[in-house]
Amino acid sequence: SRERSMATTSFGSATTQMTALSRLGLRQMEQGRKSEERKNAFINSICHEVRTPLNSIAGFSELLCADEVSPEAHDQYCQIIHESRRQLRYLFEDMLEVSYLENLTEPLPRSYLNLCALCRSQLRAMKIRCPKTGVAYADGIPAETIAVVSSEKYLGVLLSALLGNAYKFTREGHIRLECGREGDERVYIAVTDTGCGIPPEKYDQAFERFTKLDPFSQGNGLGLYLCRLIVRHLGGEIRIDPEYTEGTRIVVVLPRK
Repeated sequence: SRERSMATTSFGSATTQMTALSRLGLRQMEQGRKSEERKNAFINSICHEVRTPLNSIAGFSELLCADEVSPEAHDQYCQIIHESRRQLRYLFEDMLEVSYLENLTEPLPRSYLNLCALCRSQLRAMKIRCPKTGVAYADGIPAETIAVVSSEKYLGVLLSALLGNAYKFTREGHIRLECGREGDERVYIAVTDTGCGIPPEKYDQAFERFTKLDPFSQGNGLGLYLCRLIVRHLGGEIRIDPEYTEGTRIVVVLPRK
C-alpha cells in the first residue's frame, strides 16, 4: 500500500511537471511567434522607410538635372532631397545604436554634466532642425545648474529621440521639455505634447522593439525602444504619465550619480 501511494505521488508529480513544462513551452512558442511577427513588421517598415527617401532623392535629383528648372522649384527639390537624406541618416543611426546597446555588457562611460544646459541645447537644436507650423516648442527647464554624473552622448540621444517622437505625432499645439530634481538622489526629464496620445492599454507595448502603434506613420518603430535601452543602461526608469490626457507625457527618472 505504501509503495502504491509513493508511486501514485511520483506519477502525480511527474504529470504536474509535464503540464508545467508544456505550458512553459506554449508560452515560449507564443512569445517566439509574436517576436517573429514584430520582426517581420519591422523589416517591412524598414524597407518602406528606406525606399521612400531613396526614391525622393533619385527622382528629384533627376529633375534638378533638367534643362528648365525655375528657382522656386530648384529650392523646393533641394529641400526635399535634404529632408530625405536626414530621414535615412536618423534611420541608420537608430539601428546602429540599438544594436550596440542590446549587446553592451559594460557600464556606459559617464562624466559630470549640467542637465539643464544639455536640455536647453537639445531643445534649441530641435527648434532649428524641425520647425512645424502650428506647433510651439515650450521650455520648462530651470535656470539653475543641475549637476549629474551620466553619459552626455546618450542623454543627448535620449532627448533627441523623445522630442522627435513628440514631433512626429503632434500636428498642432505644443511640445514641452522640462527637467528638474526629484529628491536628493534623482532627476527627471519629461517631454509633453498635444498629439494624438497613446491608449492606456498600449503603454507597455509602446516601448517594445519593432513597435509602430500607427502603421501609416513615419518612423521605424525603434524610437521609444531605444529610449528604454538608454534609460536602463543609465540605471533609471521611463514611463508614460497616465494622468496627462491632452496628448502624451513621457517621464524619465535617472540617478544623479
